[in-house]
Amino acid sequence: MVSFVITLLIWVGNQALTIYLSFLIVLPLIYTNTLAGFLNVDPEMLEMAETFRLSRWKKFLYIYRPSFMPFLISSCRVALVCEGKVDEKQLAEELSQILPPNSLHQPISQLSGGMKRRVALARAMHYPCRMIVLDEPFIGLDQNMRLELRRGRGLLRAAQLGGDPDPHADARAVSSGGAHP
Repeated sequence: MVSFVITLLIWVGNQALTIYLSFLIVLPLIYTNTLAGFLNVDPEMLEMAETFRLSRWKKFLYIYRPSFMPFLISSCRVALVCEGKVDEKQLAEELSQILPPNSLHQPISQLSGGMKRRVALARAMHYPCRMIVLDEPFIGLDQNMRLELRRGRGLLRAAQLGGDPDPHADARAVSSGGAHP
């Protein structure tokens, strides 16, 4: 591995090295999810494409692309917040704590609004930091889920005047409809 990094350093230079290494670290995650999307194509759609004699380009554009794009987008979103090596087991364990078992392998586009919110919050909370600032992040979530997603970090929560108070917030900023007093 060290010789590969040295070779890459010689080829691309010091400034671009981190970009290439980051790409190589998240490539397996993006590849496996995109492959899962290709394998998720509806066989009846492929049969219909054969019946109407669609070209390869049209099959890709109208059948394969809609199938793999949700997988590709979700893996890119996960890759954005992962630093270093992506531990898929840890990610699956974290998601299994906040999502029902039957929705763990669904594309995010097929999840309900509340489940999408949970995944977005889990993605934000996965990023290693001491404090996170979020604007009304817990709308529609119960107290147990709020505590689970927070994971012991400091929380500055923005809320509208008269909004749902969060007894677990470390600090609270109150807005009066966006107007300054």
